[in-house]
Amino acid sequence: MKSLHTSFVVPASAGPARAATPNPKAFTLIELLVVISIIGILAAMLLPTLGRAQQAARRIKCANSMRQLGMAEMMYSGDNDGQYAPRMAPFWPDRLLSYYTVSNLLICPDETREGLDPGGLGLLNRSYLVNGFDDWFKAVLQGTNYTLFLNHQWPEGMKEAALREPTETLLFGEKAETSRNYHVDVDNNDQNAEIDGSRHNTATKSGGGSNYVFTDGHVDYMRFPRAINPINLWAVTDTFRTNLYAGTGAGGTGN
Repeated sequence: MKSLHTSFVVPASAGPARAATPNPKAFTLIELLVVISIIGILAAMLLPTLGRAQQAARRIKCANSMRQLGMAEMMYSGDNDGQYAPRMAPFWPDRLLSYYTVSNLLICPDETREGLDPGGLGLLNRSYLVNGFDDWFKAVLQGTNYTLFLNHQWPEGMKEAALREPTETLLFGEKAETSRNYHVDVDNNDQNAEIDGSRHNTATKSGGGSNYVFTDGHVDYMRFPRAINPINLWAVTDTFRTNLYAGTGAGGTGN
């Protein structure tokens, strides 16, 4: 009887065990730190650019809203014998509502919490002021009629046809966030006290600017103080327009 022998075939790939070697594709600690440093440098370079792009986007959105408000005022004038909304209650945001319809147009994207109503009513319901044209009314109204105008009781608005330089006369501007005004009255120096001439791009008036709507309907971004110097673009009459007149604050009641 023959004995059975079992043969085992050792695979050719098998060999003596070898020690594990480091993965040549793995990062060393130094290389990882270098990569993190490079990412940090790139982020520091790109973030300011991204911030400026976001600022520009907010400014453009604000300008588009103001353009629609300017169109609303012009349509109102067309429906009311060529007169802008009068400087009396209900004030312009309510009078023009049927022409611009979307109330969030009244709030600038760059409005901050400084504009919150201390009475707890939330944001003041507008970021913009309309021209009160008080210098023109001061020239054409007499006695008790001008007193009614100052007290927000004169029922007529500025006549659009009376504008001599519509491409160089302002209709809307961006108000200071704490202002409760509805109008800019140049005899009250509102163009300085109630208008934010540096709403966009910087917190300092020396480098920033704001959007403005002109009475011909176009919108422009102007750096401070282009809107008031050397020509006061809020004014209609030469006396106020040439900046030779210093408003005394006696010409209005703050609205």
